[in-house]
Amino acid sequence: MKGILILCLLILGLTNCGNDYKYNSKNEKKEFLTKLMKTDDKNLQEEYDKIIADLKTKADKYDDKAIDELKEWENLYFELSERYHKKINVDNLDAGVIDLLKNGRSESN
Repeated sequence: MKGILILCLLILGLTNCGNDYKYNSKNEKKEFLTKLMKTDDKNLQEEYDKIIADLKTKADKYDDKAIDELKEWENLYFELSERYHKKINVDNLDAGVIDLLKNGRSESN
């Protein structure tokens, strides 16, 4: 019985190791951004900036998953900033990443 339990825990642990993104679902991202918009918490803003910077680094290397994640974060950010009447700050996006987001990987190669 212990062996089966250990095996299940091992399998569960291995399946969670494949993703290095903190917020995996769109709903988790939306909750995070909603809290950021409502509270203007500096710690949350720093965490958001770090997430975007990490995704930008990966997207610059043509990581398809990072490009998709960055698109999702960008879309949610713009949607929620409009809803909460927040000024949109795109300082954390540079022209290269914006081109990747608009064109995708296939046109940039």
